[in-house]
Amino acid sequence: KQLLAQSPEQRREAARRTWSELLGRSAPTSPAQVVRQDPDSTDATSGLNIRRTVLEVEPKIPVVVVELTSRGGAEGKDAANRSAEKRPIVVAVSQGGSTLFAKQRAAEIRQLCDQGFAVCLVDVRGTGETSLGDDRGRGGRATSVSSSHLMLDETLLGLRLLDLRSALTWLGTRPDLDAKRVIVWGDSPSAPLDTPTMPIVPHL
Repeated sequence: KQLLAQSPEQRREAARRTWSELLGRSAPTSPAQVVRQDPDSTDATSGLNIRRTVLEVEPKIPVVVVELTSRGGAEGKDAANRSAEKRPIVVAVSQGGSTLFAKQRAAEIRQLCDQGFAVCLVDVRGTGETSLGDDRGRGGRATSVSSSHLMLDETLLGLRLLDLRSALTWLGTRPDLDAKRVIVWGDSPSAPLDTPTMPIVPHL
C-alpha cells in the first residue's frame, strides 16, 4: 500500500535504499585502474576480435574484462563500416566465468557482435579466473568467503555488484563504446533443477 501511493521515482529510490541495506557495500568509491591489457587477438573459430583487460577495482582485487567484437562476415562487414561510431555494449556476467560463458553462448555472442555490439564478459570476484570452486556446501571455499564477508557487514553478492559497477564505469570512459546504450546479461552454466526438487542444503 505504501509503494502504490508513491511515484515511480519514489518507488525506485525506495528499492535502491532497501537493496543497499541488504547487500552492504556495493558501490565503488574510486575508479578502477587498468593493471594489464593484452594485445588484441582473433579467435580462430569465430573470427571475433578479442581484447582482455585486467582491472583493479580495489587494492589486490582483480576483475577480468574480455571484450568481443566482430571483424568479418556480411553483417560483420557492416559493423566494421560503423567502426568510427560508438558501439553499444552488452555486459555479461556468469558464475561459470567468461571462458565457459563464451563457449556455452557462442552463437548468441556471435549474433550480437555481427549486429555491431561489443560483448564484454566480466569475471567479478570469485568467478572465472578468480573462481572459488564449485562446492556450495557448508565446508566449501565459497561458503567460507561469503560468511567471512557477512562478519564484516558485507555480502559477496554486494561486492560482486561493486565489481560490475566498476567495470561498467570503466567501459563508459572508452571513446569507442556507447555508455548510453548498455544491456546487462546475467547467466548461469547450471541446468535448471528438476521439478519437484527438495534441496537438502539451502543454495547459497
